[in-house]
Amino acid sequence: MRALLVTLATTLLVAGCGSATSLGHAADDRPTPGTKQPATTGRNDFPSAPPPIRLVVNGGEAEAGPVSYCWSGGSGSGACVDMVGNDVRDLPQVDGESVEFRFALPGARFTADLRPVTHAGSAASVDAVELGGGDYRLDAGSLAPGRYRVQLTAQLPQGEAPGEFVWTIPS
Repeated sequence: MRALLVTLATTLLVAGCGSATSLGHAADDRPTPGTKQPATTGRNDFPSAPPPIRLVVNGGEAEAGPVSYCWSGGSGSGACVDMVGNDVRDLPQVDGESVEFRFALPGARFTADLRPVTHAGSAASVDAVELGGGDYRLDAGSLAPGRYRVQLTAQLPQGEAPGEFVWTIPS
């Protein structure tokens, strides 16, 4: 009887190891601006997870910190992913009167919700300006100088693609 239980347990263990499933693409599988989308099956060509928002920082790029999202992918199925909040120290830091960023999917409308890092002062919301070719810009405009935690969100028919960063607007 003991040998039968050991054999059964081993069979189940081996069978379980060979049937991995995935709930979506990892961050490395997400499309980047100027590249092709990952292969999908189904009724459209959209990836199963939102692409990252890539900030233009000091001549290079930094990916905006991940945030919870809901998204419908190419197969017609969807998922909501909850993330633990990012520590401000771990987010990309951007300085200047404006912030440029890139996004791989066409037709996105971006809104930035800004909250002072010190929690003193007022929250604000800013719409991004589309520059074309997947490039966008946020302008400080009438925002008060200071350091803000920004949640930048793309609205698309498939869902929302958010990312976070810290923006310091000079005085």
